[in-house]
This record gives sequence, structure tokens and C-alpha cells, in this order.
Amino acid sequence: MEIDISQAQKGGCKLFTAIIPDITERTRSEDILRQGEDLKTAILESLDNKVVVVDTRGLIVASTDRKFEFVAGNPLLGKGVGTNYFETCRKEIGENDSEATKALDGARAVFDGKRDHFEWDYAPDLASGKSCLLMSVTPLKGHGGIVISFQDMTARKRHETAIHELSGRLINAQEQERTRIARELHDNVNQQLAVLAIELQQLERFFPEASSEGCEQVRSTWKKAHELSMEVQQLSHQLHSAKLEHLGIVAALRGLSREFGAQHNIASEFQCRQEPLLIDSEVALALFRVAQEALRNVAKHSHATKVRIELVRENGKVALRVSDDGAGFDPEGASSQSGLGMTSMRERVGFVGGTLSIRSKPSVGTQVEAVIPVKRKAVAA
Repeated sequence: MEIDISQAQKGGCKLFTAIIPDITERTRSEDILRQGEDLKTAILESLDNKVVVVDTRGLIVASTDRKFEFVAGNPLLGKGVGTNYFETCRKEIGENDSEATKALDGARAVFDGKRDHFEWDYAPDLASGKSCLLMSVTPLKGHGGIVISFQDMTARKRHETAIHELSGRLINAQEQERTRIARELHDNVNQQLAVLAIELQQLERFFPEASSEGCEQVRSTWKKAHELSMEVQQLSHQLHSAKLEHLGIVAALRGLSREFGAQHNIASEFQCRQEPLLIDSEVALALFRVAQEALRNVAKHSHATKVRIELVRENGKVALRVSDDGAGFDPEGASSQSGLGMTSMRERVGFVGGTLSIRSKPSVGTQVEAVIPVKRKAVAA
């Protein structure tokens, strides 16, 4: 219950009036509202992400930390509940901070209904060291305004960096082993096969002229030794391309195209724009390995009659495209069953900061494209 007493003067007398309403329902409603506020605060404080809620006026109405101390030095957090988010952030962003300006404009676009979602990945310099954050902005459904969350990506980024570095070391180790095996095949095994072929040719002279069967057997054995020597030499070139090392990516891809066409009886064409290309040796090696694997897939699966290799430099990037007119496939259906070859191509391209895409349709053909930024110290190709 609640009592409200008032007094008044009338005819020299004081009159008192007392109103005693039943406020049980109002108290219950206030308790429910208070519990709702407590629950909202508990939910916000239990989130791993740091959250800011901005209403339709642009005012901050809720956050996981009312003082916004969870990411000191972040210009996109405002000053606390009750302040105007956009005005406060705009004042704190420096004139030359284009990234923060871009992020604030993205949040404003969601606030104004021009975008459904916005994300910004950045790394502020904090007192505790370098940190990686993901800012995500979504509309506040049913009420208007926006919800801004800040996810700490530091540990994840470190793990990704560690995996990236490990992948790079594995690729480098693989290339060193390829080079070692290629040289062993070329300098040792192939040389011995060449000596064996010469000795077989010389052996033929020791057979009597009447022994045609023995001579034929020696010639047949010499032919097999010669073919084996050619296969070993080809395998050595596949493991380590001397053309790539000494003549550059253009000559290496042109030679690869010519050898592939001759070996598999498939019309193969190579085209290069803006020759000569100036690209890093690691980028050149990644492109060459992608071309090798793509051609290997063409030979094994596509049943193609034509294949085309293109090397293009444009807008600070170099692109390699390997296209065929073969059977094609469904990339989405095959993505879950990607073999080691596809995985290897993606890892190699990703290691040098590029992207790999595959476009294909059944009965239409396939195009494998690797696009890599050319930002490293360039060497003549």
C-alpha cells in the first residue's frame, strides 16, 4: 500500500485528505522491469564479445562495460552510456585515420538502413601489446538502432599465423626435397641409364651376323633402357624445373605447355600478356606448381581435346589461368572430396598471399585461376 496525504484551509479550519491506493500491481511491474534490466546486464556481461547498443537517436543505451574501458585507445567505442556514438567517435578519429573513418561510415550505413551488415578487421595498438579485433555491426531488430560487437581475434590470428608459417615451412621443405631427388635422378640414375644404353649398343657388335635373334633382343633391351632414361629425365624436370630457375616463369610455362601437348596428344596453347613479367621467385614457383597440377588433372579426368594456359599481369597482380574444353564437373559437389592436389594448390597460392578459384560445369570444361599480388621484391622473369 501507499499513502498520499495533503492539506487545505477552509473557513479557518485545516482539512486533511489521505489517499491510500493499492500499488501491488505497479510494484510487481517495477520488479519485473528491474529483473529485465538485471537480466539484460547479466547477459551482456557474460558475453565474450564486447557489445555496444545504439538506439535510433544514435545514443549508446547499453554496453558490456559502461565506461568503455575494455579496449582502451579504440576510437570507435564512444565514451559511455548516454553519449552520442557517432558524434563522439567522429571527434576522436584523426584526420589521417582512413581505416577508422571507413569503419565508422560502415556502421553509419547500417544505422541508416543502407546496409544489412558491416564487418571491420583491425589491429589497434594497446598497452598490453598488439591486438586483433573484429568489429561487427547489425541492425537492432524490432526497435531500430544498431548493435556493435567487438570480438577479440588475437588468439585466432596467432593460430592462423602459426599454421600459415608451418605450411610455408612444409612447402619449402617439400621443394628442397624435390630438388634433391631431381638432381639425384638427373646426375646419378639417368647417367647410369645412359651408360647402360651405350653398353647395350656396344654389346650388339659381339654377336655373330647370323644371330639375328640375339641382336634383336639387344636392340629391344636398348630401346627399353632409352625409354626409361627419357621417363627419368622427364620426372626429374617435373620435380625441379631448370627453365623456371634459370629462364623464368614465362619460358617455364611455355615449355610445360609444349611438353604436355606432345606427351598427351592434347592441343596445348600458352599466352602471356605484358612480357616480360617481373615477379618474385616464390610467386613464380607457386604459379608453376599450380599449372603442373592443373594440367595433371586435365590429363587424368577431363577427356579434353584443347587446353590453354594464360599468364596475365594487371592492377598489381599476376593471374594464371588454365582452361580446358573437357567434361567439367560440379565444383560445389566436389569441394568436400577435394584431393591432395587441390589442397596443395590452395596452400601454395595462399602462402604467397593469393587466391585460387575453380569454375567448371559438366560438359562445358574447367578453368583454374590463381591470382597473386605482386608486392615483393621483383626479379626478372
